[in-house]
Amino acid sequence: MHRLNCVLLLSACAAATHATTIAVVPHSDAGVEGNSANVWPFDISLRYQQVYDAAQFGGSGSITRIAFRPDATFAGAFSETIASIQIDLSTTSATPDGLSDNLASTVGADDEVVYTGSLTISTSFTGPAGGPKAFDIIINLATPFFYNPGLGNLLLDVRNFSGAQLTCATSPCINALDAESTLGDSVRRGSRV
Repeated sequence: MHRLNCVLLLSACAAATHATTIAVVPHSDAGVEGNSANVWPFDISLRYQQVYDAAQFGGSGSITRIAFRPDATFAGAFSETIASIQIDLSTTSATPDGLSDNLASTVGADDEVVYTGSLTISTSFTGPAGGPKAFDIIINLATPFFYNPGLGNLLLDVRNFSGAQLTCATSPCINALDAESTLGDSVRRGSRV
């Protein structure tokens, strides 16, 4: 099913070192444009969840930033402000193909609100004409989330309470994000309007 291609910035601390790892999820779309586009979860008021298979991550670390990229076909340079949004991360036992229609049942016991309030996201729409574009739609998390893939899959849970106010540099004004629609892959979404 549809899911957004994204980058998760994980910082892992060892005794004497601090390493930052960039995890493109799913790995298969790291250097290629997805086969679909999606305006959720930032365009309209809804609750949106996306499960990332733990196998997509190399190890444990604190997630400090999430980045998305615009769709090469159905987007352009844009900026949008969401007046009221909440983003949570948690470890879940739900599998990418096992999301429940009851979104609350998917949330893990370590659920953490990582961002809340007003959010402005934007892209300069850089990269090859046919994509993939740069992962420059960046959300810096107010609260880092420590994720251990050994404990389960990662759940992104977004509550967009207000929809978005969109400003575009080009016309038509379209803000679609790069996405993939493939059955049986390592990422899956669910939503409630």
